[in-house]
Amino acid sequence: NGGSGDVVILGGGEAAGPLYPPAVIDESMYSCEEAAKNAYTETQLEPADIDWWGLYDCFPICFLRAIEAVGLADKGRGGEWIEKRYHETGGDGETLDYDPSIFPVNTHGGLLAFGAPWETPAIYNVCEGVAQLTGSAGKRQVKNARRALVYGNGGIFSASAIALLSRAVD
Repeated sequence: NGGSGDVVILGGGEAAGPLYPPAVIDESMYSCEEAAKNAYTETQLEPADIDWWGLYDCFPICFLRAIEAVGLADKGRGGEWIEKRYHETGGDGETLDYDPSIFPVNTHGGLLAFGAPWETPAIYNVCEGVAQLTGSAGKRQVKNARRALVYGNGGIFSASAIALLSRAVD
């Protein structure tokens, strides 16, 4: 894969909103945008530099928020971005046989596909990110994946952590 086969952590970012859910859930609760900004600043990378995305998606709204927060889509446009990718994959709702490079997000199925066992959900994103970067993701493999963004969330959207991973270079 052009390197030693190792995966390295380039950097990351964290952010937190309120500790307890407030009476009104509004934009001030969401911390993923700030965590993403912190990670991109620390690593001097941008969304265009990322080849694979592991986004915490315990509920559809979390997935939409994450798509927008990490810069894949403009705020309020996450649904359109997902729909476009869906149609690019063939979008018939029956076939799951498509090139993962078209939609390089949660190629492992995400939490909506395999559940969210207590304390471990975000590590699935790390495991799939490593598989993508080492070329061992099989039919889920994104072509020439060099960098991955993995995101985990806690609380009611309020605690976010992002790590940027890379295929090691010799």
